[in-house]
Amino acid sequence: MNIIADACFWIALYDARDSHHKWAVETWDALQYGNKFLIPYPTMYEFVDTRFEKDKENLEFFKRLFNNENLVRRISDEEYKDKALELSLRWSKRTISLVDHTIRLMLDDDKIKKHALITLNVKDFVDVCHSKNIQLIYREK
Repeated sequence: MNIIADACFWIALYDARDSHHKWAVETWDALQYGNKFLIPYPTMYEFVDTRFEKDKENLEFFKRLFNNENLVRRISDEEYKDKALELSLRWSKRTISLVDHTIRLMLDDDKIKKHALITLNVKDFVDVCHSKNIQLIYREK
């Protein structure tokens, strides 16, 4: 199964203080074998930060993860970023971040083979996942 991973999953996985850490670890343990994680570049901008870089153990884990082509594929935002920005700059009662607009465009793109999205932010993705028959892997906040 190809699983697009939102930044909130990685943050919960590496931050033991995160209230969703236990869920993220259990989910990672259940999914890391036999699946491929698709990591949109914009999500890495959200979770690879100075706090992350100060934790040598996590840094080494993610370094190995990002370089494991059997487990991970990074997805460039080049094809999506202009449209995502345009969508983000439109006024709407529903506010969705630029990163989440980018992920939504990736979910909607039939050229990317994906079966699931792992996120804690279900409300911003449920419609596109439903319309594309993409499984949502999540924990209610």
